[in-house]
Amino acid sequence: KNRLLALFLATGVLTVSQIPSAFAAGPYLGGPSIIGRHEPAVFNGGNYAPNSVVRMVVAYPDNTQHSQVLLVGNDGTLKYEVPLAVAGNYTLTVQDEKGKVLKSVIFAVTQ
Repeated sequence: KNRLLALFLATGVLTVSQIPSAFAAGPYLGGPSIIGRHEPAVFNGGNYAPNSVVRMVVAYPDNTQHSQVLLVGNDGTLKYEVPLAVAGNYTLTVQDEKGKVLKSVIFAVTQ
């Protein structure tokens, strides 16, 4: 086993300095999967670039969208409350400043 690891390290396939980044967790976004229309729909996320600017995009069941710019905390976390309008399936997406999707979740709103 040690010889196999040494071979990988010697060939440059995976260096010791790359090991932490190879296993680093990506951004996450969590909140309710089903929520009542009159309840707060709060989503929390983490592992984003600290102090970066992201755009929160809400896709509503009627195919309209709402977006808002948000500053990520210095610890890489964010918190966002989705403005709810009608019952149905919603998609909340976190985008970077260039519009690249960092994370997306789907949740349902009931009457």
